[in-house]
Amino acid sequence: MPEVKTKSTSTPEAVHQNYSEYFRTNDLEGLVSLYEPNAIVVGEQGEEIKGTAKIREMFSDVVKCKGTLKIETLSEFIVDGIASIRVKWHMQAIDADGNELDVSNVASEVMRKQPDGSWLYIIDQPCTKHQG
Repeated sequence: MPEVKTKSTSTPEAVHQNYSEYFRTNDLEGLVSLYEPNAIVVGEQGEEIKGTAKIREMFSDVVKCKGTLKIETLSEFIVDGIASIRVKWHMQAIDADGNELDVSNVASEVMRKQPDGSWLYIIDQPCTKHQG
């Protein structure tokens, strides 16, 4: 496994800044480093993608995109080292096939403060808007 150059994630906001930076620079291992080993990402259809190996697989296509990702915190509640966060995100990118992407959604996130003071995702549900 490649060595990961970790950046500070001393606050949930720092996690978001790193996430955007890792997306912009197509850094697969950087993205995966923001998750606890048994973290869950909830897919668009409600499926659970559990553990960093599966999360790495999920991100393998994402990092082929060239673009930007902006994250805006809508709410954040922290108690006993657990953060419940809702964010609005907006991605503008070009996918591996050259298609333009312009996508926005609202995410629901849960992060846990680690013993070293950093924060990592334990649950990430990036797409919570219901379309009808």
